[in-house]
Amino acid sequence: MKLSVVAAVARGGVIGHAGTIPWHIPEDSRRFRDLTVGHAVVMGRRTWDSLPGRFRPLPGRRNVVVTRSPEWSAEGAERAASLQDALALLADEPNVFVIGGSEVYAEALPLADELLLTEIDACVDGDVFFPHFDAADFAEVSRDSRTARDGTAFAFVTYARPLRMGDSEGWLVNLERTLRASRERVWRALAEPGQLGQWWGPHGFTAATVDFEPKVGGGYRIAMQPPEGDLFYLSGTFREVEPPSRLAYTFVWDPPDPDDRETTATLVLEDSGEETRVVFTQGVFATEARRALHEAGWTESFERLEQFLEGRGGPS
Repeated sequence: MKLSVVAAVARGGVIGHAGTIPWHIPEDSRRFRDLTVGHAVVMGRRTWDSLPGRFRPLPGRRNVVVTRSPEWSAEGAERAASLQDALALLADEPNVFVIGGSEVYAEALPLADELLLTEIDACVDGDVFFPHFDAADFAEVSRDSRTARDGTAFAFVTYARPLRMGDSEGWLVNLERTLRASRERVWRALAEPGQLGQWWGPHGFTAATVDFEPKVGGGYRIAMQPPEGDLFYLSGTFREVEPPSRLAYTFVWDPPDPDDRETTATLVLEDSGEETRVVFTQGVFATEARRALHEAGWTESFERLEQFLEGRGGPS
């Protein structure tokens, strides 16, 4: 389970006032919807009560409400006595989003894998505040600065916690992208060597040859030709393959770069009719710089894949 905290926070940590959100930024509402639809959301009783009636429960999401009242119930929501009980209830969910309020946020921070914050550059009156978190526990991995229609400056900011896998601690790449193609079509572009070789190649590299068998235990080997210098190889083994929805594999450099190590990359393809949402993770990396380099490479690769699928040599 990946646990994410989602919040919009103004100066001074304000997140609410008199049971309402003291600003109106449509872009933030859209981002909240895009992040959470199709997943489980956890909230406190006051947050549930503050939702407009037409959004209670939040549509397209599994709603879990944390309340100490054993008698509480509401149509479309599940009750949990504590955050820990809520997480136990959602143990089979791959992604869980904590969406408020202050007390639930405070409980979630020590457990969260990432913070997805909308930082609003405005001073507003407030009586509910986002809890303080130690900057040493999280690192800022992305910042998208914008201006609302009313002139308010804000930014979508992602903070990630270093991961520990066994004896390895490091940084994780998290990317999401919506591609205008069916899931089956995206799967073929990812899983058929002849198609993969036509679009793969971050940082100006090209895939000279691609040889792999996408099945559990199957191996892969991609010959990468950089713009300058010698050919090198990527190699590994598939750990999970569920056509046409999921690929997971270990990833190593050959020969190994002293700054790189074996990582696990996972692609999950979520079908939404004529579009496919790609959720990609890779980790762990020894340094934030290595994570950023790989994130840039995968971002470029998904852009090339998008162009490929839109007809510039895309799969039929």
